[in-house]
Amino acid sequence: MRKSFLWIMITLLCITSGSVLFAVDIDSVIEQAKEQSEILAMYTLDKESGQLSLSLSNIEDVLSVEVNGSAGYEEMTFDSSTVDALYASADVELVFPDDNDTTLTFSTGTVAKDTASSSYIAYPSISLESTFSSLDDGDILDALNDSLTELEIESSYLESESSFVSSIYDKAVSILTAEKNILSTQRNIDTLQTTMENTLALGTYSPSSTKYKSYEVQMKNYQRLLSSYEKQLELAKEQFTQLTSLEWEDLDSMEIPSLSFTALETGNSDVIIAQLELEIAKEELALFNRQTVISGSSRTVPSFNVSGSAQLNYEDINSSTDTSYDLGLDGMYYGSSFSVGAGVGVNIDDTGSLTPEISISGSWNNSTSSSSDEIQRSSLQNDITSAEIAYNQAMLDYRLDAQELSNDILDYNQQVEEFLLNKEYNQSVLEIQQEAFDLGLITESELNEAVYTVSDDLIDEKIYALQGFMLEEEIRQMQF
Repeated sequence: MRKSFLWIMITLLCITSGSVLFAVDIDSVIEQAKEQSEILAMYTLDKESGQLSLSLSNIEDVLSVEVNGSAGYEEMTFDSSTVDALYASADVELVFPDDNDTTLTFSTGTVAKDTASSSYIAYPSISLESTFSSLDDGDILDALNDSLTELEIESSYLESESSFVSSIYDKAVSILTAEKNILSTQRNIDTLQTTMENTLALGTYSPSSTKYKSYEVQMKNYQRLLSSYEKQLELAKEQFTQLTSLEWEDLDSMEIPSLSFTALETGNSDVIIAQLELEIAKEELALFNRQTVISGSSRTVPSFNVSGSAQLNYEDINSSTDTSYDLGLDGMYYGSSFSVGAGVGVNIDDTGSLTPEISISGSWNNSTSSSSDEIQRSSLQNDITSAEIAYNQAMLDYRLDAQELSNDILDYNQQVEEFLLNKEYNQSVLEIQQEAFDLGLITESELNEAVYTVSDDLIDEKIYALQGFMLEEEIRQMQF
């Protein structure tokens, strides 16, 4: 009995003074677990993989350069005569990183030389083409989808990280609860042991009496229960190590957090994701309605295509030089059921004479909305309705969860307030009992009861703190 009491007193003094050997700070445990845990490493890799995929899809177009060329030997026509000639050609195409797919092309054309004379020909040219859309053709939808993907990646990681941290707190609570149960069972064993010893010493019951036999049965039950709690403690420690990749060490005393929570008007990320999905559904229908230009199975918005070109025609045949220039400008507007365009060109020969060219083109088709268009439009409208319902449900779920969390916090704060009052009272009782014991006014067993009660409080204080930290993680999840 004396050994058990001494062990309790030493443990209590160490815990009270905060000098438990090998005790660690819970924040340090969390940080080390984040660095070493394979579970969180997997979450981090998933996040980085998603971000890389998003970055890859969002790589901005850069200046594209394409070069083509050819050379050879064949018969060619020079001034109505067929001759053997060497020829070569090269093209350089530049596609600029803008929204109009602007393309600039430089071409040498065909450059050829008669192998039997000094005659040669060349037709170098330059052209520029660009398309201007009168309406957005998908950029808004792309931006919305990118925002949704980015938010889903970040939200998934933060939720996984928060759940990981909460699971560490929860496992620590399991360990402390097992330790508390061990302490409580040991308390019952010591109390019963004292009763049995006093019974024999005073001769109240004999070892063969039914009452004493019942004490022995009760003692065996306590011992089996103690063994069960010790196995639970070992299992909880093993699970803690599996979760954190750290060995369990006693925790330093922790301050019980003061909790408060205010729900966000916009909801958390789950609600914002549902809102983005609603905006995407609306934009998909709006884009479908904007894409009134139908060509085969593809749809696009009305656009205006403009192109210009300049070409030099140079011939030096039999010492006779012939130089001319071709200049051209074309424009074409593509509407929902029609297209209209115009082109102007001019040829300038070596005498300065101008030969203009003007062309006008157009087309029209009775492109009324087909049944398939109406079906697709109805389907997109249904998507909007479904997204609206999902958004409203997400907001309702958030508000219900927020109310439940507020209630949990209120209950927790009340429990903590009551616990702290009892803890202060129990500490005062221990101090009074210690003084009474020193004066010989109470028995060691009575002092032992006060020691056990304060020991329970010290463990409960850590458990309340950890439960508060778990509630803080719930608050965090409701605010991202």
